[in-house]
Parts: sequence; C-alpha cells; structure tokens
Amino acid sequence: MLELEVRAARLAATLDARPELGALWRRMVALSEAAASMSLEQFSIPESDILRPPLGLGTAKGEPQSARIAREIYRFMLRPGGLRSDPLGIFDRAVEATRITDVIDDGDGGYVYYPIDVEVDIWQSGRRIFAEQAPRILRHRPPPILGALAVARLASECMPDPHPLTERLIFIAAEHELRRDLVFSDPIVARRLDGLDQRVDANWVCPPALALARGGLRSWSLNRPEMREGLVQRLHGTLGRETGRLGPLQAWSDRLNEDFQSQTQRSRRADFANLVRQTPILNGAAVAQGLDCTERAARNFLEDATRAGHLRLLTQRRSYRLWAVPALADMIEERRENLGRLRSKEAELPAETVAQEHVQAKSQPMQKDEDFEARCAAILADIDKAMAGVDVLNEKYRKS
Repeated sequence: MLELEVRAARLAATLDARPELGALWRRMVALSEAAASMSLEQFSIPESDILRPPLGLGTAKGEPQSARIAREIYRFMLRPGGLRSDPLGIFDRAVEATRITDVIDDGDGGYVYYPIDVEVDIWQSGRRIFAEQAPRILRHRPPPILGALAVARLASECMPDPHPLTERLIFIAAEHELRRDLVFSDPIVARRLDGLDQRVDANWVCPPALALARGGLRSWSLNRPEMREGLVQRLHGTLGRETGRLGPLQAWSDRLNEDFQSQTQRSRRADFANLVRQTPILNGAAVAQGLDCTERAARNFLEDATRAGHLRLLTQRRSYRLWAVPALADMIEERRENLGRLRSKEAELPAETVAQEHVQAKSQPMQKDEDFEARCAAILADIDKAMAGVDVLNEKYRKS
C-alpha cells in the first residue's frame, strides 16, 4: 500500500507541476474511466459517444440512459467538489450522476435514489451517517488512497443495496479532497464551448474502473478484503502505465506548438493548438465554434493536424467524424482490446459458467436491519486502526 501511495504522489506532483498537461490527462482519463465504469456494470459505451450530444451529434431515437450516466460520471470527475465542506452534497451528486431509477425529493431540495422494495428511511439514515462520518475520516488526514478506500467503503454501508458506480465516484471525490492540500497550481479553464465543461478542478490520479477493467473485468466490492487487495494491485499497474504516458504526451504538446505557430496576427493556428489540448475529442463543429471560424476552415485545421500526427480520426463515417488526441485514441484502443480478449475467453466457456460468474460478482442487496449504525461504527474502528499503523510508520521515518 505504501508503494502505491508513493507512486500516486509522484504522478500527482508531476501533474501539479504542469497544470495544462494535468488538465489534458484528467480529461482523457475521465472519459476512459466513465466508459470503463459502465463496462464493469455490463453497459458498453464507446468514449466517442459520451461527448456525442455536447458535440452536436444527437441520436435519432433519443439518448440511451447509459450514455447519460457515463457523461455525468465524466463531468463529476472533472470537478468532484469539496467533500470536507459539503459531504451530503457530494453524496447526493454521486448518487444522482449514476441514477438509473426514478428519484424523489428528500424535502431539502436535494434528490436521492428511489430504491425499489427498500424503504426510503434507510436512504435518509445512510445519508445522515455519511455526512457525519466522512469528514471525521478526512480529519485524520490519511494517505489519499487509504482515505479514499475508507470513505468509499463507508458510503457502501450507507446505501441500502450495492451501487458500485456511485461508490467509485465517492472514492474519486475523496482522493481529490485528500490531495487538495498538496496542490499549488490553479484550476485550468478551457475555451467556452456549448455543452462541454470549461473548468478542470480535480486532483485525483487513481481511476478505479480502468484499473479493474484492464486485464479482465473484476467486480467492485470494498467489503471483501481480497477485492480491496485486488484493486490495490490493479492500481499499481495502471499508475505505472499512466506515468509512462506523460512523457510522450508532453512531447506531443511541444510538437503541436511548433507545428501550429501563428504565422500572422490573424492566424488561428496557435488558438487551434490550445483548443486541441483543452478538448481531447473534437469534431468540425466544435472547432468552428471554438475558433469562431467556418466549418471548412475547421476541417482544414483538423486534416492538417491529422496528417502531421497530432490527431487521429476515431470514426470513418462522413456524417459522424470525430478526432482524438493520439494518447486518448491509444487508451480507447487498449480498452477495446481488453474487452475483446475477455469476450473471447467467455465465448470459450459454457454459458452456465459465465452466468454463474456474473451472479457471484454481484453483492447481495443489504436488507434493513437494526445494527446498521453498528456496522458503520465497526468500519470507522477499522479505519482508526489503519491510521494508527500509518502514524507508527510516519514516526519511524521521522526518527530515522
């Protein structure tokens, strides 16, 4: 665990030292994390479809609910918010972002899940416990990943049945919060484009769904020690890959600057380079809007960048053409290959075996019980023990 914390801290420091690179990396990873998070729940959403409505490419039959959820996950990750100052608001935002069923008004202007066959007062009790206890965990100032695991595990016990999508967002929000005191750069604000988020105000570096999806899908269940250990091991590999991606990404940015220098005062080439860094998936309409130019000029910019290797065409259809930063295109291809290998393995197994594995991956719904708060107290006791161990370790290094 300590080695993972050190690796994550180095990656976070690199991104903080180069805030524009950090904003671009987090936009790319947030897109892939949203798609991977949905794939863990058996929903297949291509990264290109997550930004499809904001890019002016609406679907003929309406937007699938899964695409809406993936886009809300992406937006949440760009600005997770303050878990210390507003734990109830973060909890409700995470639940609402991943909502699949109907919602009800909780009486205070917020919205929560309407759980099927589970009484609403369990939700209200869980929300109250989370709002009281999450700041208590953060006050310990635990190492970011350990603290994020603790807060996400608390959230899982505060919900009447498993909601992995929501729990992963709360994990991300908690890691973001615990790194805020270690960050010195300001949030990055991008060019204004309708439907696309301008501001990146995030400090997380650990994408849990990407870690679990690489090398074969693994279920998310923080209540089981072997699952927590598996997540930590997967995060090791994921952070190693993402750290290795930063050097080529910085070199790509430098080459983009060199090739798209403004040749005259009226030239928009430098503005186009900045727009590409701020928006890792683009189409002609988005470039035309961002640069206030014609769509023909926008297409010329995109084609010039593609020929120079600064962009890669994601879709070949004439009516639906999207370009992506090469690093993001590589991430999309990696995830697609991982899913392809997994499906090939499943195709070789008997149907009954695959169905049984999927059933076992799902946690059983939590029924209403009398020791709900006692179990949450037990989790906090475990967290206190873990933090005591961290304090001993820190004291040892201070003396040495």
